Amino acid sequence: MCGRYQFTLNSSNTGPRRLFALIKQAYPDYEIPNGEVVPSQLVPVLVPGDEKARVALMVWGYPAPGGSGLVINARRETAGEKPMFRDSLRFRRCVIPTTGYYEWSRDGAQRQKYYLYQAGTSLQYLAGLYDQFEGQARFVILTAQANASVADIHPRMPLILRQDQVLTWLNGGEQAGQFLTQALPDLLREPAA
Repeated sequence: MCGRYQFTLNSSNTGPRRLFALIKQAYPDYEIPNGEVVPSQLVPVLVPGDEKARVALMVWGYPAPGGSGLVINARRETAGEKPMFRDSLRFRRCVIPTTGYYEWSRDGAQRQKYYLYQAGTSLQYLAGLYDQFEGQARFVILTAQANASVADIHPRMPLILRQDQVLTWLNGGEQAGQFLTQALPDLLREPAA
């Protein structure tokens, strides 16, 4: 499960710098998060545009059934069957740009927070779904069974796309389904405060 992610701008990250510029151009008054992102926060995501992806602001989390709490993730294995996610998977896919995400290990009484990220890339692209709730755009992150690089920390991990897969995920119709079974990249980790 992905319950927090990172979106950080620093001097060595050129990918986020370009994205920050696009966000500021589209939403000049929006204060872009620079650091840890948490559920219920209004954040930038990528959605289908005319010929390329465009930036939109959305709240992280669908309202939970019964009205208490948020649903922040959807399982890629069952999203197409669940009424809450089925139409979003078919018609409303988004991408969440990150510089990494956080997960907590479950070793007995001790919990360790880890920062997980891909080597060799300044941005990770997480597959997501979105919908409207009471006139507000909201998104969830798709998760999958964790691969060997993450499984000893947590049994789930986000569905991570390569940059060259972003437009296909957003606009690909039936082609987007290929990402629901693809292998996920190995991630690096470091303990986080």
